[in-house]
Amino acid sequence: MSQAIEKSGLALAEVVDIIVVGAGPVGQRFVELAATLCPQKRIRWFGNEPWQPYDRIKLTPLLSGAIDYEEVFSSEPVESQQVEKYFNCGINEIDREARCVVDTLGVKHYFRYLVLATGSSPHMPSIPGIEGKRVYSFRNLKDVSSLKARTASTRHTVVIGAGLLGLEAARAMLNYSTRVTVVQQAERIMNRQLDNEAAGILQQVLEKQGVQFTLGIGVREIVLQAGDREKADVKGVRLRNAEMIECDTVIVCAGIKPNVELAVAAKLPIAAGIRVNSKLQTSDPAIFAIGECAQYENEIAGLVGPGLEQASVVAHGLAGQEAAYKGYISATKLKVVGENVFSVGVVQEELHDNRVKAYQWASGSRYRKLYFRKNVLIGAIAIGEWDESYQLIEYVRHRRVVAFFRPWLFQLTGNLFDENDTQDISTWPEQAIVCNCKSITRGQISSVCSGVMSTQEIAQKTGASSVCGSCKPLLDKFTGSKTALSEKVSLLPMAFFGTLTMALIMVVLVLPPFAYSESFRKTFQIDSLWLDSFYKQISGFSIVALIGLTTFLSLSKRWNGFRFGRFVQWRNLHLIAGFICIVLLVAHTGMNRGVNLNGWLMFDFLLLSALGGFAAFTSSQASIFPAATAIKIRRSVNWLHLLAFWPFPVLLSFHILSSYYF
Repeated sequence: MSQAIEKSGLALAEVVDIIVVGAGPVGQRFVELAATLCPQKRIRWFGNEPWQPYDRIKLTPLLSGAIDYEEVFSSEPVESQQVEKYFNCGINEIDREARCVVDTLGVKHYFRYLVLATGSSPHMPSIPGIEGKRVYSFRNLKDVSSLKARTASTRHTVVIGAGLLGLEAARAMLNYSTRVTVVQQAERIMNRQLDNEAAGILQQVLEKQGVQFTLGIGVREIVLQAGDREKADVKGVRLRNAEMIECDTVIVCAGIKPNVELAVAAKLPIAAGIRVNSKLQTSDPAIFAIGECAQYENEIAGLVGPGLEQASVVAHGLAGQEAAYKGYISATKLKVVGENVFSVGVVQEELHDNRVKAYQWASGSRYRKLYFRKNVLIGAIAIGEWDESYQLIEYVRHRRVVAFFRPWLFQLTGNLFDENDTQDISTWPEQAIVCNCKSITRGQISSVCSGVMSTQEIAQKTGASSVCGSCKPLLDKFTGSKTALSEKVSLLPMAFFGTLTMALIMVVLVLPPFAYSESFRKTFQIDSLWLDSFYKQISGFSIVALIGLTTFLSLSKRWNGFRFGRFVQWRNLHLIAGFICIVLLVAHTGMNRGVNLNGWLMFDFLLLSALGGFAAFTSSQASIFPAATAIKIRRSVNWLHLLAFWPFPVLLSFHILSSYYF
C-alpha cells in the first residue's frame, strides 16, 4: 500500500487495486487482460459515454445502414466479480497526493494503480463557422446517431478531410441519396498511407460510386445562415481560392487530439499526448497511459492496434511479468469503401532519402509497391487483396533483410515471397499479428485453441476475423475447417505423377540403351523412333513444345498477369506435361544418354525432371512434416528445380543447331 493511502487511514476494502479511466476498445482490452492475468486484483472501470462499451470499428457500417445498433454492442463487456463497472460516469480529477480520482458525482475512488485510456477527440480546425448547427464530427456513437438523424434531409454533404474516416463517412452518406464532396488540403487522398498512384486508383473507385473530390486546397470558412451562429444552418463551404461549394451539411474528419485534460490538471508531463516510458508509465510510476492519449517517445498511436498492444504491456506488467512497449510500425490493412487497402511502414522515403529504392507492380485495378533501404524492407503499399500483407508487416516491423533477387521477382510477379509461404499461421512467431483490426496475435489464437476448433469459435473467443474478415482465410487454413478434405484430394495427382516421373527417370538411368533391330525389312521397326530423322524431329520438337508449355504453366501459377483458371489445374497440367516429356525423351534417344554436350543436355534434363517430380511428391506429403520444415523443404527443392532449368535452353539450342548444321 502506498504511503499516501497508509497516512489516510483508509480501510483496505476502500482501496481499489486498479482503476481504469476509459471504456473504448483499448480500455476494454486492458480490463479483459487484467481480469485474466490478475485474478486477485479488484478493478474499477469508468466510462463517460451513456452506454456500454461498443465496437468503434463498426461505426461506419452503422452510419451506412449496413448494420443495426444491436450489432455495434455485440461484444459483451467483461463479466467478472472482480470488475466493477461505472459507465456513464466520467472522472473529473486525479489527486496524485491522495492517490484517488474524483468522479462526476464528486465521489472519491482510491487506487494503487491508475490506467488512463481516455482516447482522443476529433480535431475541429479553427475556421469560421465550425460551430454551426449542421457541422458534425465522426468519432463516436453520439456523432453517428446525430448524422443518421440528419441523413433524411441532407441534399449535399461536404466532408472535410480525405483520410480513412473521411472517405468512410463520404461513402456511407452516399447511401442516403445525397451528393457528397470531399475537400482535402493535401494533393491526394489518404496522403499519409498511400502514394500518388495508389491514391489515384482508390479515388477512381470512389468517383465511380459518386463521390466528388476537391484536392490540394483547404477550407477558409464554413458559411452559415444569418442569425445565432450556433443555431444557424450551413449555406456552404468557401475554399481558400474564394470558390464557394454550396451544401447543407458538413462532416469534419480532420484528425484527432489526445484527451489529456486530466493529466494536465494532475501536472503529469505532456507533449502532444501524455508522456510515457517503455512500460507505459507516466512520470508517476503508479499512473499509466495507453492508447490515443499516450505519447511514447515522439509517437501517438492513431490506430487501435498499437493501443491494444499497449494495453497488453501494462496488464502483463501489473501481473508481475516482464513486458515493454517498443513503439509501433504504422500498419493499415482495411477495407476502405469496399476496396482492400494495405499500407505499412514508411511510404514516401524515396523522396527524401536517395538510399531508398522503390519497386512497384500493377495489374488492372491492383497496385503494389515496396520500399527498401539496403535490402531491408521498410514500407509497402497495396490496393487490392494481397496474401503476403501479413508477412510484409512482420518484415517491416523487424527490419528483416530480403534476398537481393526478390525485389526484381516482385516486379515480374507481384509477389515478394514463394507461393503459399505466408498462409500457414502456425509457423508465424507468437507476436505476429493475425487480425489487424483487433490486433490479435498468433500466440493469442494458439492459446485458445484447445483441441479442434472452427474459425467461428476462434472468432467468438478472440474477436479475430469479426470486423473486416480479411484474415478469415488464414484462420480457415489454420483450423482446417473450410477446405481440408478438398485440399487432400487435390494433392493426389501431385503424389501420383511425382512418383511416376521419378520412377521412369530411374529406369532411364539404370537400364542400358535399347538394342538395334537386326531385321532389314521395310516395315516399321521400333528403333526407327530414335534412328529415323523424321521420327526424331517429331519427338524432338514435341519435347520442345511441351517444355515451352511447362514454362508457360509455371509462369501462369506465379505471374498474376497470366492468371486464368485455377492454380491446381495449372499445377497438374505442368506435372503431366513433364511426365510426357520423359516418355518422348525415351522415344527420341532410345535410352542412349549421349556424350559431350548431348550428354550434358541429357543429364540436365533428367535432373530437372527428377527435381520437379521430387518437388511435387514432397509438396503432396507436406502434412507429415512440421509446418516450418515442410516450407523449407519445398522452398529448397523448388529453387534447385529452377536452377537446373537455367542451362537447359542453352544446351538445347546447341543440340538443335548441331543436329541441322552437321
